Parts: sequence; C-alpha cells; structure tokens
Amino acid sequence: MKNLLTTLALCAFMSPAFAAADDRVTCTTIGDIAQVIMEARQAGVAPSAIMEAMEGVPIAPFMIAAAFEVDRWHSEQFQIHEVQDFRADWETKCYNQLSEAA
Repeated sequence: MKNLLTTLALCAFMSPAFAAADDRVTCTTIGDIAQVIMEARQAGVAPSAIMEAMEGVPIAPFMIAAAFEVDRWHSEQFQIHEVQDFRADWETKCYNQLSEAA
C-alpha cells in the first residue's frame, strides 16, 4: 500500500504536464491517473488518502468520486478488469471531449 500511495503522490506532480502536452499525451496521462486511482480503490485505500495524495490534480476529485461508485472486488482478475475498464472510460471521455471541441 505504501508504494501505491507513493505512486499517487507522483501522479499529483504530473498535473503541470497537462498544459504543455499534446492531446494524445494529455489523454494518456488522464488514463494513467485514472488507473492509479482505481488501483488504490481496489486495494482498499481510503478516499481521503487518495484525495490527499492527488492534491493539485484538478480532475482527481471527479475520478475519485467515480472510482468509489464502483464495487471493490476481492478477485485479482476482477480488480484488473475494473482498473482496465476505468482507465479506458476516462481516456475515451478525454478523446471525446477533444473531438467535440475541434
């Protein structure tokens, strides 16, 4: 769990990359953050701990709230699928938003 919180903290420092990145990198970064958040959720990390670790990442509160609307699975296989689906959902939302703005 300590490694997971460290990863969360590192993601929090990635937020300035949003402004300078191209669209593909931005959506990939959003996917990375979504993956870390859902991994933390599936590992049983408290929402407050995730929120604290992701301080400074503007989209994090929305992702964290969405992550806790999803069941926590005990099977590693189901956890992996949930993480993959959550990441794909957020990346898809990002690309859809970009295509609507174009």
